[in-house]
Amino acid sequence: MDRKYILSIIWQAVIPECDFWPVEAEARPLALLSLVRLQPAEPELRRPVARVSDVVMLDKIDERLGARVRIEREIRGWSLTELAKRSGVSRAMIHKVERGEASPTAMLLARLSGAFEISMSTLMVRAEMQEGMLLRKDDQPVWIDPVTGYARRHVSPRSVTPIDVIDVDFPPGKESGFPASSYANRKHLVWVLAGELVFIEGGVRHEMREGDCLELGPPNDCIFRNETAEPCRYAVIVLREA
Repeated sequence: MDRKYILSIIWQAVIPECDFWPVEAEARPLALLSLVRLQPAEPELRRPVARVSDVVMLDKIDERLGARVRIEREIRGWSLTELAKRSGVSRAMIHKVERGEASPTAMLLARLSGAFEISMSTLMVRAEMQEGMLLRKDDQPVWIDPVTGYARRHVSPRSVTPIDVIDVDFPPGKESGFPASSYANRKHLVWVLAGELVFIEGGVRHEMREGDCLELGPPNDCIFRNETAEPCRYAVIVLREA
């Protein structure tokens, strides 16, 4: 088996636990070789890692999401081409996401999770969270959509209870769409906590204000839209398969 491939697997298993690493993604296999003394380190990799100015902060959520996408694909025995066909996401983009070289958008994650027949919430839970009955706020994973800037916080613990609770801060003047596959085989509630939200479910437009709660119908392409000049905050409650 190719040594670089083996090292990449070890990297995904070990390095996400670290907050800092002094090299870019393409140099990591070489750096790992240096750590385990399989070959001498290149001069630029011999710098002390204690100096913050010499290190790169890893976006752990993006990297762990990428690793989880690869795991979900491989346990199904799918090639990159097969996942691209099922999700409608290009093979090149999936490859970049899996390697942690691209920050996935909400739409992209929704398409990939739909192809896996799991919710976007489940994909994130499997990527980022440990099981337990208590999930403190500081430990709740937060993901920010690079396109809209909306911040998505997974509130509920990872447990046997088949409910996911997601808290979303949605910037003014933005919208985000999700394919029907994101809503298959699970029930969704959308509860507006502050501000105003326009939710378009298929061809139906719902204008929602603070306190309003909507149960989604059969799977449809959906759009979340903030048409105001103020931020909107809402919660999504997902009843998933146990």
